[in-house]
Amino acid sequence: MFRRIMEGEAISFKFEGQVEEVDINTFTHVMMNYAKVVEAAAKEVDENSPMRINVRAVKPGCLNVVLGIVQNSIGGLFADPVTTRDTVVAVITIAGALYGFKKHLGKNGKIAKAQPTNNAQQIEITTDNGSTTIIDNHVYNIYINNPEVDKAINASFDTLENDERIESLSMSKVSSGEKLFTANRDEFAEIANSPSFEGSNIRHVISNERLIVIKPVLEKTSRKKWEFLWNNISIKAAILDSSFIDNTLAKQAFGIGTVMDVELDITQEFSEDLQAFTNKKYEIKEVIDVTKKPENQRLFN
Repeated sequence: MFRRIMEGEAISFKFEGQVEEVDINTFTHVMMNYAKVVEAAAKEVDENSPMRINVRAVKPGCLNVVLGIVQNSIGGLFADPVTTRDTVVAVITIAGALYGFKKHLGKNGKIAKAQPTNNAQQIEITTDNGSTTIIDNHVYNIYINNPEVDKAINASFDTLENDERIESLSMSKVSSGEKLFTANRDEFAEIANSPSFEGSNIRHVISNERLIVIKPVLEKTSRKKWEFLWNNISIKAAILDSSFIDNTLAKQAFGIGTVMDVELDITQEFSEDLQAFTNKKYEIKEVIDVTKKPENQRLFN
């Protein structure tokens, strides 16, 4: 038995904006998280065909990173190069489609219904706002069965959202120029906060809480996260209350120390190691009241 690297495909990862270089933290997060998505897609297509990702070139202008993606195959001289390349193309297509699906969820909300189509390889998704889209079964399987990959995509766009020099991110095949995925800066926060699949290990705890503003978001958006002090810990939460965003936000001053009484939705995940639920995500469903910081209040005890 021989082991060798077979035929592959090159992917252009383009960071556009006021950049000829990119922060190492941003670059590392985005590339490593993409590798996790490719690994999951490879297991979906053929769990015996792991992928290997290499940086082939970095082009000037905007930051354009060319990745070589190849299949590590057991079988050596007996492996079919055409079949092998088809596997690689299928993997990168699924990976790009998963990014696209997360973008769709970021704009339209959680999955309300998933149902088969006339094509056995596809599934129709209806989201909370009634929007529908059709995705590949492999994409759906990764989304519902691999929460770490879902979190990796969210984390990538949280990092991109915090790097103001980057205005867009795109992925395309070098061989054909076919676009696999693209997102602009105003979509980064949507994808970063796109909903994750919630299985039996997820629960929600909703309660009225008092939060102290550490860092407000002074834009009319429900996608970007404010930073708060809650029970002496720092948390980040998006505000989903449309009445607050449309009416109160523009009329009232917000700064460090502003006190907000809210209905807080805490997403908790069961930890097998701890045998307990731990807090994973915070969202504000309703802003009940807003008051200025008391003169004698200390932010941290």
